[in-house]
Amino acid sequence: MSAMEMFPGERLKDSLSKSMGREWRLKEEYLIMASATWDKLSDVFRNVFDDDELEINRNTTADDVEGWDSLTHVTLIINVEKAFGIKFKSSEVASLKNVGELEDLIESRASKA
Repeated sequence: MSAMEMFPGERLKDSLSKSMGREWRLKEEYLIMASATWDKLSDVFRNVFDDDELEINRNTTADDVEGWDSLTHVTLIINVEKAFGIKFKSSEVASLKNVGELEDLIESRASKA
């Protein structure tokens, strides 16, 4: 498909991928960043919440996911630590506001390894 035949979302996806050096995917009407970190994090969420259809995005919070209470939060963090081979400080976890910040924290740890 040539650039002239692409719909606007495809052009934006290609432009972002080239300029940021990361792959982006179109998911319905949303543009999402594709990365090994994001894919693995999404899998952890689906496993913890036992929901193969669960879709998260960077703005997802506990209020957005059925069953995300304090106990499930601890389970989620433990599973994220295991999946990525990292350990978080409790202060880091307490300061997280959404899934995007969790991904950023994971990425920052991976870049230090």
